[in-house]
Parts: sequence; C-alpha cells; structure tokens
Amino acid sequence: MAIESVIAQNIEEEYEIIIGVDVSDDLTAHICQEYAAKYEQIRIVSPAQRIGALRNFSSVINESIGRYLFLLEGDDYWIAVDKMKVQLEAIKEGAYSFCCSEYKTVSEQNTVIKENTVERESHIVTTDDIINNFIPRTATLLLDRKYIPKNIVSCYKGIVGVDRALLLDMSKQKEGVFIDKSTAVYRINSGGTFTSRGKLGKLIVMKSDCDTLARRETDDRYRRLLGKVSHRYVFKMMLVIYNEKLYKVKETRAFLGRAAIQHPIMFLLALYKIIGSRMKRALNIKM
Repeated sequence: MAIESVIAQNIEEEYEIIIGVDVSDDLTAHICQEYAAKYEQIRIVSPAQRIGALRNFSSVINESIGRYLFLLEGDDYWIAVDKMKVQLEAIKEGAYSFCCSEYKTVSEQNTVIKENTVERESHIVTTDDIINNFIPRTATLLLDRKYIPKNIVSCYKGIVGVDRALLLDMSKQKEGVFIDKSTAVYRINSGGTFTSRGKLGKLIVMKSDCDTLARRETDDRYRRLLGKVSHRYVFKMMLVIYNEKLYKVKETRAFLGRAAIQHPIMFLLALYKIIGSRMKRALNIKM
C-alpha cells in the first residue's frame, strides 16, 4: 500500500521514489524489485549487509537528487492523492524547513483507531514545539534538503528517535509548517522496534534521547527546556511503574531509588498523585 499510495499522487512535477531495503528477511526486497521493474521512477537502495535504520535513512537521502524529500515508512501509506501538491505549496509559501500534517491512526488490521490525531492552535511549528513533544508522524513529513545536516549518521548516532532530533535541528534554522488536512495513515505495528517496547520502554527511550539532545545542545535556553521535558518523563515513568505494578521488579525498584535522589520534585509529585488516586478509590469503595 505504501508504494501504490505514492504512485497514485496527482501531481504534474516529476519525482523519484527511492526505497531503502535493509537486507529484508521477508519478501519485501522481491516486491520492491517488481515495482521498480514496472515504474521507471522507482530506484532501490539495498546494501550488501544490514546497516540499521539510521544508516539506511541516510543512504536513501544521499541517493536522492531533489530538493524536497517526502518520507514514508513501509507500514504506513498516504490517503490524500494531492498530498505532494498541497504540502509543496505550503512549504514553498513560507520557505519553511519542513511540512507536516494531520493523519489517521489504524490497527494492524486497518481498523481506524483515531480519525484526527493532532491538536494544534498554530500552523507554525517551532523548536519549542518539537522539544515539548510535538513529533510529527514520519508519513506526513516533507523536508527541505537545504536544512538537513550533511552527515546524518554522525549527527544522530545513539539516538533512537531520529525524527525528533532532525526536526529540532531543522527548526532552529527555520520554522516548520503544519497543515490541518489528513494526508496519511499511521499503522500501529505491534512488532515494531518502538511499539514493542511497551509504555515504560518507550518512555525510557524518549528520556534517553532527550538527555542526549540536552548534552549536545549549545543554546542554554533549549538545554534547560530539554531538561524540563526529561524530568516530566521521569514523572510519567513512575506512574506507569505504579499502574502496571512494575515496582515488584528489582531493576525497577533500583530506578525508583535513583529517581528519588536525582529528581526529588518529580518523585514527590508522582507520589502525591499516586497516593491521591489510591485514597480516591478507597473512598469510592467505602461509599
């Protein structure tokens, strides 16, 4: 569906489709080759050995020749046949660094879970927005190559959420723009590298990325803002640990001990919320 949704685009400008196949264990490579044989605008980038998501992403960008780059992962697909046209007009109008849009979320069986996922008051996307967890879905993104770092691999080594780090760097140079039109579908994949981590695992990764970005940040204001977001992740992690009864695990208890020392305010706020929640339930039971 991903490839076909791109081919179906109603646009006059010429474009190329570059597919990065990182040594697939299934029929992905074969299917992509069949499409490439049928459509001349498709090119396949396939390394001899597995190189990982970051290097695969970098190789696809380096292989492309156009200024504007639309992103799309294999599990997702576009639903607006004028996606390219509308987003190109939007990004060019304000010379923005990137363009993103509304999207739909579906299950692995393509059952719609949520129609409109994004809630925004402004169409302008700033660095503050990205730091404060406005992270557009990859399937909605259009990037201006002019604002992309030259060496993606060295820039984002050790970071799992490359989208966020990349958009953070791009937005420092020029804001992005959001369009209130559902152009793509994000399909939840239970076996995905991020989704399969569970609630706590995802929060751990996001906090780790946030801390890494803060350490490399040269702007004091952004560094402080990233630090605040990191503290909020600790708060959310503690609530997940309590709600899912993970405090019985030895490693989790060790984390709680460190959190009490390193993040005392967030620890006390989470404890206050947890105690308040338990007291409320106890009162309801008595009543």
